[in-house]
Amino acid sequence: MNRTLSELSEYLSETRSALFRSVADVSPEMASFRPEPEAWSVAEIMDHLCRVERGTNILLKRFVEQARTAGLNQEDATASVLSSLDSFQVVEAPVRAKAPDRVRPAPHVPVAESVERLEQSRHELLRVLDEAEGLALSQVSFDHVFLGKLNGYQWILVLGQHEARHTRQIQRTKGQWSA
Repeated sequence: MNRTLSELSEYLSETRSALFRSVADVSPEMASFRPEPEAWSVAEIMDHLCRVERGTNILLKRFVEQARTAGLNQEDATASVLSSLDSFQVVEAPVRAKAPDRVRPAPHVPVAESVERLEQSRHELLRVLDEAEGLALSQVSFDHVFLGKLNGYQWILVLGQHEARHTRQIQRTKGQWSA
């Protein structure tokens, strides 16, 4: 795996582990708790993450097809991409964003079901990343609803950053539940 994909795979693994640790002790009652009427519950956050990853997987498959069709072989870029979205403060979440309808959560999806779906979608994502090996994903792009034009690597990065953002939200919600 090229350096960039390896770096991103490691980051995704770290953020996923943190997410799963954050929900490991969540009871059904805690999972449905909303700290504010307009805030999402832990269960809703988890369902949202499933929807986002499924959509990102579809987009990444398209990127792989586009890169192959365009003959974009062997990535030339070698710089780390991990800081390429820092200006957007995705993880820090200074502003609450309104999710597009396609990724808004369904109510009452059990956390355990979302964990299972996230495990399945991550296996699919890793399969797509294997297919992307040898392709220049820095040369394919698509507009993100909030962040603008992102290349293939940045889409992978934003998936992990988005998950880290919501892991923090889950931790805050758990703290409010306990209080």
